[in-house]
Amino acid sequence: LTDRIDSFIKIISKLVKSPDNSLISQGSEILLLFLQHLPNHFNQKHARIKKLILKANFTEDFANAFQTIILRNENVWNDLRPDLGNLLTKIYDERKTDIFVKIIAFVPDIPSYCINPLTVKIQYLFTSDNSEILLLIPKSILALSRRQSQLNSYKLGKMLIVNALTTDSWELRLAILDAFKPPYPDYLADPEFLEHFSIFVNDEQFKVKLAALKILSGIASMNPAMIYPMFRGIILDVLFLCNSSESMRLR
Repeated sequence: LTDRIDSFIKIISKLVKSPDNSLISQGSEILLLFLQHLPNHFNQKHARIKKLILKANFTEDFANAFQTIILRNENVWNDLRPDLGNLLTKIYDERKTDIFVKIIAFVPDIPSYCINPLTVKIQYLFTSDNSEILLLIPKSILALSRRQSQLNSYKLGKMLIVNALTTDSWELRLAILDAFKPPYPDYLADPEFLEHFSIFVNDEQFKVKLAALKILSGIASMNPAMIYPMFRGIILDVLFLCNSSESMRLR
């Protein structure tokens, strides 16, 4: 049985290293099924799976399979974690920036040795004019900021909020606000940041307003003196609209 499993891993490895996207997609599906049904006493094979992943041709399908693998298989992740920086550098150098950004956002942890190099790369990508990439970056920036000093984390958060204020794209504003998840960083309750949120809660796009209100409700206890009056103003505006003419409500 051991020989058969080794042979099967070799077959999967050939599929996911192929330049053919359809073969990689098939290999990704087979790999997930293989790990799902692998008997417990063959768990030592996770070292082989790690090598397979490091040599794989990362496509969208394989990246999705990779996410499932590392979240469900602790042994594979623990083996792979020390090499994560090298893997991400390889993907970045292959110009697969969308996959590079997504992986940073979903991995359970990022080794300290690669935090700074990855942050530099992500900040550079944030100057891109590719709107699809830009929408993916906020989650990655915040994932990296969680492993940095309080000052650097603050700077990265400020960079995101300033970009949300200055961009013409409501989709990017929404992506930035949605990237912040509980427990929210304390700096969002600082007066400097809350002044910006007074703009977000009046955004012309309802989804942006809602995302800003969600964050404010999560940090209200950190600075109630500034946040509760903002809620009061929002409620008064809603009541005013409810009592207004139909044409004003539609506007």
